[in-house]
Amino acid sequence: MNEDLKLQIKNIVEPKRSEFQTKLFKTSYPVFGSRVPEIRKIAKKNKDLDLNRQDEDKSYEELLLRGFIIAYNKDSVLEKNERIKAYLEKIDSWALCDSFCTTFKIKKEE
Repeated sequence: MNEDLKLQIKNIVEPKRSEFQTKLFKTSYPVFGSRVPEIRKIAKKNKDLDLNRQDEDKSYEELLLRGFIIAYNKDSVLEKNERIKAYLEKIDSWALCDSFCTTFKIKKEE
């Protein structure tokens, strides 16, 4: 995850939410505490960013953001295929899975 995206995440963190979220879902990633709509806003602004698939996501928020960027990107499913596969291997909680799956849309022609 690039430093600009990390800074954008840092700016929306609500530390008190972290405790609530870690009780709500279990993940091996550190949870800083942020609201999903705020992560979505960042993703929409950066949907055309080509994230390096080898980059390590070090927090729940970074991984969630990566999923949203993949989902919002206008490339075809075939063009996103490798990014999707790499992302799915990192999912370790229902919250990450549900957030990605409800955001990812397949075009009718695909």
